[in-house]
Amino acid sequence: VHIHWKAYGGPSVVNNGLALCTLHHDAFDMGAFGLDESITIRISGGVSRSPVVDHLFWQRDGQQLFLPYDKTQWPAEQYVGWHRKQIFKA
Repeated sequence: VHIHWKAYGGPSVVNNGLALCTLHHDAFDMGAFGLDESITIRISGGVSRSPVVDHLFWQRDGQQLFLPYDKTQWPAEQYVGWHRKQIFKA
């Protein structure tokens, strides 16, 4: 998934991407979750609560994203910041 959407000027580079399953890809694009400045997962307050949703989303709130060893491949703040301001629904 592009963090800063390609349709809105986001480039196709490694540090503008995340490897997500289809469910989490769609949720990320809808702003149900995002990343803070520390690349920590944040869940939108608008995401409902249920055992399944808690397992798929809320249990991950505040967890550090699993990142590659090579820091040049980490999500860049310029793209994460765009998603946080334009898409994520805190």
